[in-house]
Amino acid sequence: MTPIEILQEYNIPFRRPGESHDVREGWVGLHCPYCGRPDDKFYLGWNLARKFFSCWSCGWLPAAQTLAELTGLPVGKCRALLGELEPAEWERDKAALRGKYAEPPGVTALYRAHRLYLTTRFKDPNISERLEKIWGVRGIGPAVKLAWRLFIPVIYRSEPVSWTTRAIGPENPRYISAPAECERISARNILYGGDFVRHAAIVCEGPLDCWAIGPGAVGLGGVGFSPAQVLALSRIPNRYICFDNEPAAQLRALQLAEQLAPFAGVTSNVQIDAKDPATAAPKELRLLRKFLE
Repeated sequence: MTPIEILQEYNIPFRRPGESHDVREGWVGLHCPYCGRPDDKFYLGWNLARKFFSCWSCGWLPAAQTLAELTGLPVGKCRALLGELEPAEWERDKAALRGKYAEPPGVTALYRAHRLYLTTRFKDPNISERLEKIWGVRGIGPAVKLAWRLFIPVIYRSEPVSWTTRAIGPENPRYISAPAECERISARNILYGGDFVRHAAIVCEGPLDCWAIGPGAVGLGGVGFSPAQVLALSRIPNRYICFDNEPAAQLRALQLAEQLAPFAGVTSNVQIDAKDPATAAPKELRLLRKFLE
């Protein structure tokens, strides 16, 4: 069976994307059985690519128990239904269907050129050692591909699951990330630096911003954000969005804040004087870090 067939069989009202402004692409909208929203609100979402529910008001909800509330079936029966869902329904989001994690050729310890770039960029003689120890940053030197780049692993639950690289020269594109076959989990579906988060997070665009702020900052991989990243952020009680100080990035920051607003906790958009956290002055970085206390 498919999720749609389950909903139709048990006469559960639902909306597809485009049929309600509450429903995003890749989801089915439902009435939440927990928060008692009005009948015209389809705030509960069932993700068609992964086996979970999320309500704009309640946040993440356990799949089997929620399906039991919707259908009136025993939890065990619902758990079995979820396990039998046709694989075709999970094709939109391949976060759990990636290949084996694999690093590109040439990854090694930081070369002198990498260290010089980092020291100059952050104006900190000890930055290389901190990035190696805390963030697992390494380098790529002479290589057929990705030569003279920083190698940046993406860690999830203490294990590397993906990676990106950053040029230390004028090359474009500045960032080149892992292809799907080299990822265990898509980097677009998790938070860079998420393992370091406790009760608060400063939400940034990329790794260099996170490095400047330190543990507690998380990166989205740009100003774009996936539903999975929004869901991950919704579980953090205090969320402070700090995108680049330019109109386009600030517009995206406000859009992210709007998506997080229905969830419990605090969501704030923080604007800084510098272009981005990676170029902020030490005084401004100290003020940012106070949000993490």
